[in-house]
Amino acid sequence: MLTQHQLDRALARHPDNRPLGESLVAAGTISRADLQTALAHKMGYPLVDLTRFPIDPVAVSKVSQRLAMSVRAMPLMLDKERLIVAVAKPSRVAKLQAIQSFAQLKVVAVLAPKLQVLRAVDRLSSNVWSQIVPESSGAFDTTL
Repeated sequence: MLTQHQLDRALARHPDNRPLGESLVAAGTISRADLQTALAHKMGYPLVDLTRFPIDPVAVSKVSQRLAMSVRAMPLMLDKERLIVAVAKPSRVAKLQAIQSFAQLKVVAVLAPKLQVLRAVDRLSSNVWSQIVPESSGAFDTTL
């Protein structure tokens, strides 16, 4: 994604308080998408393009929209007893415990661009979630 000369130059002027990848993006040496691809490869996560990936409504039904929005994750598909979920950053993977508890399925993370994750959650809010996923189970509903 960059030449040895570009890397050497970036390392020479790299501040200690910012990750190298962020410095490269800020300098315009690489794009945000390039950085995400490199991080996904380094961390061993698959990278998904949500504009082209068919999202399974059954997978979406396993998680409430509120929970998906709070952890910034998009349920994509079921693979036997595993729920495949897209997140924008590897650091979000730890927050997927809430989804695992809610869905009662093992959660497997894949990476996708942040804007795609947020748009997918928002786009489905008026479609899938409003039709098949209630916001509450009724356990805490009260009447006055």
